[in-house]
Amino acid sequence: DNGRLDLAQDPVFREAYQCLRCGACLNVCPVYQLVGGHVYGHIYCGGIGSILTAFFHSYSDADDPQSLCMQCRRCVETCPGGIDIPKLVFELRRRLTEKRNLPFTQRFIFQQVLSNRRKFHSALRIAAKVQGPLTKGTPYIRHLPLFFSPLAEFRSLPALARKPFRDCFKKIEQKVKKPKGEIAFFAGCMIDFVYPEIGEAVVQFLNKKGFKAVFPEEQNCCGAPAAYSGDLETGKELARQNIEAFFSTEVKYIVSACPTCTDFLAKKYTEMFPDEPEWREKAEAIAQKAIDFVKLASILRTGKQTKAPRKEKGRVTYHTSCHLKRTMEIYNEPRQVLKEAGFDLIEMKETDSCCGLAGSYAVKFPEISAPILDRKLDNIEETGVDLVAVDCPGCLLQLRGGLDKRNSRIKAKHTVQILAEKI
Repeated sequence: DNGRLDLAQDPVFREAYQCLRCGACLNVCPVYQLVGGHVYGHIYCGGIGSILTAFFHSYSDADDPQSLCMQCRRCVETCPGGIDIPKLVFELRRRLTEKRNLPFTQRFIFQQVLSNRRKFHSALRIAAKVQGPLTKGTPYIRHLPLFFSPLAEFRSLPALARKPFRDCFKKIEQKVKKPKGEIAFFAGCMIDFVYPEIGEAVVQFLNKKGFKAVFPEEQNCCGAPAAYSGDLETGKELARQNIEAFFSTEVKYIVSACPTCTDFLAKKYTEMFPDEPEWREKAEAIAQKAIDFVKLASILRTGKQTKAPRKEKGRVTYHTSCHLKRTMEIYNEPRQVLKEAGFDLIEMKETDSCCGLAGSYAVKFPEISAPILDRKLDNIEETGVDLVAVDCPGCLLQLRGGLDKRNSRIKAKHTVQILAEKI
């Protein structure tokens, strides 16, 4: 039966039998819109096609097609069969990794560097000190040598911060009279080592709202890069490290300013330990406290619009990151807090379309990432604003780098930076 019975009996993948072959997922897939169907190898296209190919042909035939999925989750919103295609692709990657393992370099980075907090952070600190020939004294890396050059052709890359957030945090004086409590902050790799100013803005915002920030130094990468590449074991090891780092904190919230990190803290960790009840229980305790920054800002907002003169208000557009909307289910909150801060919000076309970064996707497929980014930048520029707000550090990297390549006057900032500047 060409693998159809195996598909029907698989406890995870049998969900694919709900597929009607309507093609709705392909109509909204940013990758399929660019590459079409022939790239997928067999007659089954898109994310759902990689699942069918794995069972109806072979796992090896599905290896290349599944790698094209960006995990943006737009297909989930449109599928009439209610299939969670990205979840199935996530599981397919895990099984493929078990069968053929990751390439040596990728495996070494995840298992020997990323999972070792001290080694990982030391490597980033060293890189920050020796990046001078690439940055040339600017905040960007605009050119890369040799076969790395495609990574910086369509957008500039950010320089690593001279001082990571974990060092900056130690010197922040949190002057809070009669604190309402403490809120723990999960920085994630990007904020800790690339954009520490976002972390500083988070602390400033929390202090203004009457809370003291807590930063457990034992925290590490959330595990998303490894898990999304199919290395779930490294993802679980990083989950354990972060669970231990935050489990003993006496706080009401664990806030993150990265939706992908928040997704792992609030959802993915609880799914990683089905056969380890002790770790699952701890993960669920963390999940109950985990919250994305903009959601917390919405909870703590005053509900009153700033009564500033018209000339003091800014015009801003907002980029809706994929994981913020389609995993954390946050859409209206950032718009509310920006309006109440006194900004005129000008919605761009396709506000919730992917920026093209998708973690390491832009490294693997720069030829796909670039046109997706160009479309997003065109939509931003059409609004005529001077500022674009975003709640994902990864999206910020992509948008800010793309705008820099275009020599655009438009600035890209994290929402917390914008709010902190208004305080």
